[in-house]
Amino acid sequence: MDASIPVDASTGVPTPGAPGGGGSATVARRVYVAGGAGAGKTTLGRALADKLGCRHYCWDRGELPAQEQETVASGAWVVEGAHLWAIEPYLQAADVIVWLDVSLARTVPRIVLRHARLSAAGANPHPGLRKLARFVARQPIYAWGPARAPRRPTDWGALTRAQTQRTLAPYGDRLVRLRRPSQVRSWLQQLDFIDA
Repeated sequence: MDASIPVDASTGVPTPGAPGGGGSATVARRVYVAGGAGAGKTTLGRALADKLGCRHYCWDRGELPAQEQETVASGAWVVEGAHLWAIEPYLQAADVIVWLDVSLARTVPRIVLRHARLSAAGANPHPGLRKLARFVARQPIYAWGPARAPRRPTDWGALTRAQTQRTLAPYGDRLVRLRRPSQVRSWLQQLDFIDA
């Protein structure tokens, strides 16, 4: 079933659609979730897609809704990913953009745990401790590297927190920035009033 998330048009925060529920409500059917590695994008994306009754797409794995402008702008979807290459059509079409701006102190342990869990299950697309060590070593670049527009899809040097902030800035009226797991949980709990 295709549901919607009523949101306060001024803050992007979900609001009950009932009178007096706060702000002027608009309806979110398209949600973009951004953030660095280990921020919780996939977990949140799946939860939102389940709540909305729509498909979840992981941009980092190359999964995207059809790129025809009418499909992007009219269908219900949740797209999540760290990539900044060619995401503008999805940001423009999104009713709500969630930025999981989580610290390295939280993301690095999540990356290591995810790597161990996937390796133990024989499902790690990037097996090996050397690959893990190189990936973890790059995380400070994401956190503290300068803003620079990506030149190609695999321009990892442009994948920084500063560039994420620059890319999302024009959409501030629809941006929800969550920095801690408690904020994510609180934001999701605000969606409990929706009958999906």
